[in-house]
Amino acid sequence: MQHNRQPRQFLLVVYLTAMVAIFGTSITFFYILFARNLNRQFDEQLLNLAQLGVPSLNKVKIKDNQSLETNISWSNFLSSQQKTLEWFDADRQRLAREGTSFPLVNLFKNISTKNFNKDFPIFEQQAGIRSVTIAVYVEDPVTDSPEKKILPIEGYIRASQSTQQIEKT
Repeated sequence: MQHNRQPRQFLLVVYLTAMVAIFGTSITFFYILFARNLNRQFDEQLLNLAQLGVPSLNKVKIKDNQSLETNISWSNFLSSQQKTLEWFDADRQRLAREGTSFPLVNLFKNISTKNFNKDFPIFEQQAGIRSVTIAVYVEDPVTDSPEKKILPIEGYIRASQSTQQIEKT
């Protein structure tokens, strides 16, 4: 009888090991898939927020903040969701900012200036804040043509949000 017990125990250990490996691999796969999808959605929301700020760049440039506030109540929208929107001129000088979660890094601190047109949008993360920066190009209908590959940069918009909620999830 003892002779039969040993192969059974061995088969049980092999079976349990195989089940744990399959279960562990499945959980790891689904966790990675879920995390990537969540991060992609987070980045898309940030990119959409940055694009919402593009039409207001000219108003910010001419310091027409009163008109900016009446068109969209940025501070109420941004503070309720721990988001920030920043407007920069073509020389990367901050013109205005609204919100609560400001990144500590300057604009393009870690980006080489050689490939500006290839680098956008730029995603960065630091100290629990995720940011995306987009370039706003001058739209000149007279000189805008298919042959013209690079339009002059009018400014930049950076949208940021605390990653606290996504880390909890």
